[in-house]
Amino acid sequence: THMYRTNPPVNWTNIEGDLRPEAFSPLSLPGIDNSDYLASRIPFLFNNDVTLSMVKLTQESMPYYFRNADSDECLFVHQGAGRLETDFGPLDYEVGDYLVIPRGTVYRFLPQKATSLLSVEATSEITIPDRGMLGSHALFDVGVINVPTPAEQDNSQSKYQLKVKRLNKITTVTYPFNPINT
Repeated sequence: THMYRTNPPVNWTNIEGDLRPEAFSPLSLPGIDNSDYLASRIPFLFNNDVTLSMVKLTQESMPYYFRNADSDECLFVHQGAGRLETDFGPLDYEVGDYLVIPRGTVYRFLPQKATSLLSVEATSEITIPDRGMLGSHALFDVGVINVPTPAEQDNSQSKYQLKVKRLNKITTVTYPFNPINT
């Protein structure tokens, strides 16, 4: 039901008890300024299905690749720009983009500017929402979804590291070739 009120129900002057709201400042969490992608992923809200984290990246490319075997990921770009290399091909990103990375996908970030990301890891599948009866008037347009296109990968190094997250533990696998092997 839609209810109209003469005064907004959020214009309180004081709240006592368990329902008191709290403000989070995820970009100032301790440890978030770590230059390592995985070490700077600081969870601030979580349950059995979803973990919300903030991530800060410097302009340096990740020195390793990453695969999340536990969860699908949706990353919202708060600030920055750059390129995301994936199994499916590279994808450029900028402020306001959502980057959806399916479980088991190998990827790494190549930021062109310092980047801040809101990370949502979901153990259930992340899908495109149903547009329902709004149809083409829904709050998003599938016509603006960009998908990566396979591209030639750099194979100039003698070893490549892939960090795999499984059961919330990290395993490092070293390859003599690029793990994004398309």
